[in-house]
Amino acid sequence: MPVIELDMLIAFINKADRYHEVAVKIFNDVVSGRSSNVAVPTSAYMEYELVLRSRGYDECSLKRHSIIQKHKESRRGTANI
Repeated sequence: MPVIELDMLIAFINKADRYHEVAVKIFNDVVSGRSSNVAVPTSAYMEYELVLRSRGYDECSLKRHSIIQKHKESRRGTANI
């Protein structure tokens, strides 16, 4: 079973990351069903939130930076990542 870890979550959110396009493709494959049985450990989400909090993000900002929200926006072409 493939596992998506923190580095892939960050690459998906950060357009400047050198693996951003790869991460977008992987997330699109998962959502479309081309890839299945992909896991994202709870620890990866917790690490992601800790990284954002360490950079001074508040609760409102954390919601705006939600992985799920960014994926929905990127599929609509409205993401501001």
